Amino acid sequence: METNNLTITALAWNAQGERSNGDFSVKAAGICEIIQDKKPNFVFISECGIINESNSILIKIQELEYTLIQKYDGQRCSGMLFINQVVDSSICKSVLCRTKEQKRLAIIVNLKGGRHIGFVHMNASKQALTLTRKLIEKLELEHFVLMGDLNFPASTASKEFNVISSGEATHRGNSIDLGSYDHELDYAISDSRDITGDCESIIVADGGGPVSDHDAIFVTLHFPIGE
Repeated sequence: METNNLTITALAWNAQGERSNGDFSVKAAGICEIIQDKKPNFVFISECGIINESNSILIKIQELEYTLIQKYDGQRCSGMLFINQVVDSSICKSVLCRTKEQKRLAIIVNLKGGRHIGFVHMNASKQALTLTRKLIEKLELEHFVLMGDLNFPASTASKEFNVISSGEATHRGNSIDLGSYDHELDYAISDSRDITGDCESIIVADGGGPVSDHDAIFVTLHFPIGE
């Protein structure tokens, strides 16, 4: 059987939203500059505020020829997944799922060839790793990648998953459970070492510095697909 690679690029960012929608225009400008440069297939934004027609992040990303294909509304901790309109829509189908304990939804994209890529913002708690395991178990996923703000350090994840990360701290400042120093919380994990890739962390900024306590991650993934 001949094996080909399905290459997917994805950008994920925790925008450190507010409980009310507020003015996200600065955040929107910062992340859209990165999207224009990297042109990822998928864009996942968590903590993006109330999702409505006045959400600046939603408006600006759609102006870049990206389509909103899935969302969940959690007030401050809402999430949106976009796909580049030039991507063949036949490669994916998005679904929603969450574990009983996990308050935020995980967005799972089923790729052709029985592969999956999931976008998550795990609860900020000491149970984040346990909740991730339960999510994977509930979804019965194999040949998958989960990426986003996993809320537990990449060094911990590497003990049981194939980790695709930048190797750099992506969260600055205080963490309720991890203390007041920098951690690598934004990265990708996989159940298979046959799925390979690279990860780059990128500060989302305006002229005055970072506009979130999290960096964005840009991930290039190679899924082996048998023909």
